Amino acid sequence: MAKKVVKKTIKSKSKVIKPKVPKSTASKKPLPKIKKTVKSTVKKPIKKIDKKQAAKPKVNSVKRFALEMFNISKRFGTIVANEKINLQVEKGTIHALIGENGAGKSTLMSILFGLYHPDSGIIKINDTVVNVNSPQKANALGIGMVHQHFKLVDNFSVLENIVLGAETLVSGTPLISAKSDHKRVLKTLEKYQLEIDLKKKISSLSVAEQQRVEIVKMLYRESDILILDEPTAVLSPNEIPKFLDYLVALKKLGKTIIIISHKLKEIKQIADYGTVIRHGKSINSFKMSEVTIPEIVEMMVGVQVIDIVNPHIVKNEGKQIVAEFDHISVGKIGNKGVIGLNDFNLQINAGEIVGIAGVEGNGQTELANAISGMSKTESGNIFLTPSLTTSSTQSERKNLTNLSIEQRFKSGLAFVSEDRHKFGSILGESYRAAKKEALKIIGKFDVRNNEGGAAIMESLSGGNQQKVILGRELSSPFSLLVLCQPTRGLDVKAVANVHKKILEAKGEGKAILLISYELDEIINLSDRVKVLYSGKTVGELKGKEISYERIGKMMIGEA
Repeated sequence: MAKKVVKKTIKSKSKVIKPKVPKSTASKKPLPKIKKTVKSTVKKPIKKIDKKQAAKPKVNSVKRFALEMFNISKRFGTIVANEKINLQVEKGTIHALIGENGAGKSTLMSILFGLYHPDSGIIKINDTVVNVNSPQKANALGIGMVHQHFKLVDNFSVLENIVLGAETLVSGTPLISAKSDHKRVLKTLEKYQLEIDLKKKISSLSVAEQQRVEIVKMLYRESDILILDEPTAVLSPNEIPKFLDYLVALKKLGKTIIIISHKLKEIKQIADYGTVIRHGKSINSFKMSEVTIPEIVEMMVGVQVIDIVNPHIVKNEGKQIVAEFDHISVGKIGNKGVIGLNDFNLQINAGEIVGIAGVEGNGQTELANAISGMSKTESGNIFLTPSLTTSSTQSERKNLTNLSIEQRFKSGLAFVSEDRHKFGSILGESYRAAKKEALKIIGKFDVRNNEGGAAIMESLSGGNQQKVILGRELSSPFSLLVLCQPTRGLDVKAVANVHKKILEAKGEGKAILLISYELDEIINLSDRVKVLYSGKTVGELKGKEISYERIGKMMIGEA
C-alpha cells in the first residue's frame, strides 16, 4: 500500500544534489556555464557528450539514476526523429524534457514506453540494461506514461478505461467490473483528490476530464517512473497549482517524474533538472535553479523570442457587427436536461478580438459547439455577416442557428476545435491536389517535416498537426474565426508566430472569438473579455480594464 501523500507547497527549499555524470557517458570537462544575458544567437558552443564514451556505458555505474538512455536513434523512413540522444534522470527527481514542436521529445519517451523500438542505443532502468519492447513490458518495469493525445476507448466507461490491462483475474479471466478493482480506483481518486464519474462514457467527457482519466490510469498502476507529455495543457488555471502539488508530493514519495512541457514557468517552478532537445539531438542538460527562462528559450530555438501583444485598437467599433449571439442557451454536454450555457449575448465587431475566459467546464465548450453546429441550441439565434465589405448591412446577415456544419463554413465561419484529433483533421490522408495550399501553410506556420506537402498528418508531432489546422483555418476566406485553445501544446516560438497571425487577421478586419484557458493569451490578445461562470456571463472587461486580478475574481464568481 502506498504511503499517504502529504500535500506541500510547490516551492520546496530542500537541497537538490546535482547528479554526477558517469565518465563513460560524458566528456571529462563540466558543461559550460550559461551566460546571464540573452543574445540573438547562442555564441558559446554547447557541450556535447563524447560519442565513443557514450557508446560504452559502464556496467557498474553508481545506482543513483532511475533511467539512463545512451545513443538512442530512431528513423521513420527518411525522417530522423532521434539522433544519438543521451538522457540521465536521477531517482526521486522531476526532470523536464524541453524543445520545440517536432524536436523528438515525444518520440524519445515513446521509445522508453515501448511504443517504438530504437534503431540503436541502450536503455538502463535502475542500472540494469533492459529491452522495452512493449507498453506491457514498460508497465512491468514500473514505467507509466500519460500521452499528449489520449489512449482511451471512447465506448468504454471511465472505470473500464482505468483498469483495462490491469484487471482482476477471476478463474483466469480478466474481469473489468470486479468489485475489488472498483474499490482500488475509488481509493486512488480519494488519495490524489481527483473527482470523476466512473460510470460515464469517455465519449461524453470534456478534453480536461479525459486527461484526468489518463492520469488516474497511471496512478492506479503505481508506476515508479512517470512520463507526462504536456500534462497541464488541458487543465484550467485553477487546476494547475493543485496538479503541480501532486507532482511534488509524488516526488517526495520517491517517484521519478519526466515532464514534457512548453510551459516554462511551470517547469521552473517544480523541475530539478532539464534537458533540451533540438532537431532530434540532445543539446544540453542543466540544474533548473541555475538557468533562466530566456536562457532555456534560447537553447530551444537559438534566438530570443518576444511576446506578441495586442494594442487594443478596434477601428470599426460599433460600425460593423460581424457576429451576433442573441440570447443563446445550450444544453450541458454529457448531462441531458441541464443548461450548460445560459442566455449568452455578444456582438463582435469587424477587426475585433473577443476573449472568453473562465474555469474549464463553465460553458465554453457548449458555446463553441453551438457556433460550429456540433450542438443544437435550446434557444436564441446566431447571426453572421458573410461579407466584410463596406457596403454590408444588417439585412445581409445570415442566421446560422439551424444551418448544417457545412453551410456554416460556406457562410464565412472558420473554426479550430479544442480537440484537434477528433474534429478538424484527417490523420491518415494526403491529397496531391491540396499540396500547393499545404506548402503555403508549411511556410507560414513553420510546420516541421521532411516530406513537404506530401507528409501524412499522422506522421507529424502534435504541435505540428496543430499548426497545420491553424494555418488552414487562418488561410480560409472567413468572416468569423473561432479559436478554441489555439496554442495548446505549442512551443514558445510557435505561440508567438500564431499570435502574430491572429493579430494580422484582426488587422484585415476579421472578427475573432478566442476561447482559451491561458490567461496570458486572453490578456495579450483580447480587445474585450467576457468571463463565464456556471454557464452565465458574470462580467465584461475592455482594453486597459483587462487584468489578471479582475478576471480571476470573476472566474470564481466574484464580480
